[in-house]
Amino acid sequence: MVSCLLLAGALGLCALDLAPVDTEVRAGRCVEFRVVGAPPPSGNPFDPDIIRLDALFSDPNGKTTRVPAFWKQDYARTLSGTTETLQPEGEPGWRVRFAPWESGTYHCELLLGENGAAPVPSGSATVEVLAAQTPPRGYIRVEPEKKRFFQYGNGTPMPLLGSDLCWPGGRGTYDYDDWLPAFSEAGMNFARIWMWPLAFGIEVLPGERVNYNQSQAWRLDHVMALAADKGVGIMLCIDYHGIFQDEKDMWGGNDYWPTHPYNQTQGGPCAKQNDFFTNPDARKLYEKRLRYLVARYGAYPSLLCWEFFNEINNVYFKLKRADVVRWHSDMADTLHAMDPFHHPVSTSFGGVFEDRKMWSVPSLDFTQYHLYCDDVHTGLGLFIAETACRFADRYGRPMLVSEFGATYKNDGHELDPNDRCLRQGLWSALLTGTAGTVMPWWWEQLGANNRYALWLSLSRFIRDTGFGGAAWHPAEVVTAPPAAPPKGRLVPEAGAAAFAVDFPIDAGWNAKPAGSLVLRGPEDRDASALPSFLHGTGHPERRVPFRVRALFGGNAQVRAQIDAVSDGARVALRVDGKVVVEKDIPNKDGKSEVNGEYPDLFIEAPVPPGEHMVELRNTGGDWAHICALHLSGVLPTVGHKLNLGADSFAMTDGHTALVYLVDRRYAYPRGRDIASPQPCETTLTLGGLADGTYEVSWWDTAGGIPVGDVKAESHDGKLELATPPFKVDLAARVLPLKKP
Repeated sequence: MVSCLLLAGALGLCALDLAPVDTEVRAGRCVEFRVVGAPPPSGNPFDPDIIRLDALFSDPNGKTTRVPAFWKQDYARTLSGTTETLQPEGEPGWRVRFAPWESGTYHCELLLGENGAAPVPSGSATVEVLAAQTPPRGYIRVEPEKKRFFQYGNGTPMPLLGSDLCWPGGRGTYDYDDWLPAFSEAGMNFARIWMWPLAFGIEVLPGERVNYNQSQAWRLDHVMALAADKGVGIMLCIDYHGIFQDEKDMWGGNDYWPTHPYNQTQGGPCAKQNDFFTNPDARKLYEKRLRYLVARYGAYPSLLCWEFFNEINNVYFKLKRADVVRWHSDMADTLHAMDPFHHPVSTSFGGVFEDRKMWSVPSLDFTQYHLYCDDVHTGLGLFIAETACRFADRYGRPMLVSEFGATYKNDGHELDPNDRCLRQGLWSALLTGTAGTVMPWWWEQLGANNRYALWLSLSRFIRDTGFGGAAWHPAEVVTAPPAAPPKGRLVPEAGAAAFAVDFPIDAGWNAKPAGSLVLRGPEDRDASALPSFLHGTGHPERRVPFRVRALFGGNAQVRAQIDAVSDGARVALRVDGKVVVEKDIPNKDGKSEVNGEYPDLFIEAPVPPGEHMVELRNTGGDWAHICALHLSGVLPTVGHKLNLGADSFAMTDGHTALVYLVDRRYAYPRGRDIASPQPCETTLTLGGLADGTYEVSWWDTAGGIPVGDVKAESHDGKLELATPPFKVDLAARVLPLKKP
């Protein structure tokens, strides 16, 4: 119920009042009010310099919150086939959104100002708020003590289990009607959404400068409200790097700078892209948009955080990095001061880029990392753990892997047919100290391929453990050393069939790997030992071998692919030191860069039966780039199934621990396409637990179910365990028999 206390409008206008859009006002929900009696706009209602309307709420305890009002056009949606259509519904008008967190009587004073004048009291209302049907948890915050995780306003831990959901297909908001309930059912609580020209962007196309796109804004309303209902927090990405590009990229688009409303060609203040960050008028325009976003979306309990940019480093070649960092510092301060709901603020970078100056900006509340596993060769979990540890030590705030995939090129199913990359990414990220799971980028395929079950397994595993609180931190866990392979000559395994193997080679320019690999079986596919740059005589300090030793059967073959060279490369393929084929490879494009100048260049030869050393050598003056190596007719040898040990990760609060183990033979990308993995057993020592008796339950990570349990004693802070046999990976919940 809302009653109006009529006051004379200070500007000679009718007194303002509030009318709730819904029939009841309850605590813990975003409530929308119509502003009754507001003057018809004589100018642009989106421009607070022309008309500024605020609402000052006082809760039953006297705490005040000032929120900006916003101009809104409602819509009705329909679905015709697979296409969403919106039609305007009713007249546009002023709205106010607010989330009361307790029941009782709230008072609201409405403040109005025109043409730059300070807003003055112009009406008031009383709002009766009913009790919440379930105890409200409050807005999501960074956990304030250790700053590793997020939590709800009431202190409940919120480890983030989620995925990107950046934009819909042609079905528009109807796609989210499918996705968000599926998230909730799988125990997922987090998603990321982009505001960009093709979805949800309100000021990105010509004509939208301080003239915000109402149909896109309405679509985002629908998604934010549904997310709140389903308990899913949203990272709202306000802009993306494509608004600064003026040429088409590898995807054939993302070149929106020529049509951006801040560009001078569209009547804006920016002659060039960097002016977005330095021009005072551009900054003022952006601040007006921030005010509108805060007014329209800030009150939603589903808004977890603001993200200024997606992968801004992708256009650093168009911008001055120092100006971008300074802008982020200033705008984060502005947004924090403007947002009465105090949502966290961040930004993001692409690839393995880490901008230490940006992440040192105090007003950015958490860090992000985008990880596509094209560049991961030695065990995904270890890579994530090292990155998480580095970010925690350097920046002292939560770190989140907010984009993830087996490759940036597609959903990666061909590279990862057994979903090991995704599963190991989810589990290892959460149990190495990041703020949550990795967030896969290829979200359309998640539902289509029924992969939400991977999150359901993890959510079951951490349930009722209190995981994500301030006391939780990475624990020391050591597994038994791997078994040593037999020395000496390679001996064929009886009855084993020959296999073929493809090595994608991708070591960097300065990489100095060992350069030699013994290929004993299909599991030994770690190409990180091999250099991709085959240096010639011009760089003797960078030359390393490129050798693979294996046991070959009949009809065996070796084939190396070279996709680029610099000046004067001469590559020889040798078997046991004897040159079998050699090629002079000219630099046909005249450039010294890896750019695919040779899409179909192979050096290949048959290999006779027996044990042989296959070697590539460059006797020319400059480098050749090896992008792939194919071997066929290779025989498995005795010892190739030996346990290589396990990569191990654990988190603990000192009384409870969660452990995740990955057999190194299948630590992605190793053994990624082996459909029938060998079993593994190991022992482990877990540190950091109080002495006492613990119940250890072993969990199947794919099915999300316990598969056995034992009791064990911790002595001197260490708990020793022997695993049951497992394939690929295994998890353990370690709970005290007597709660502390």
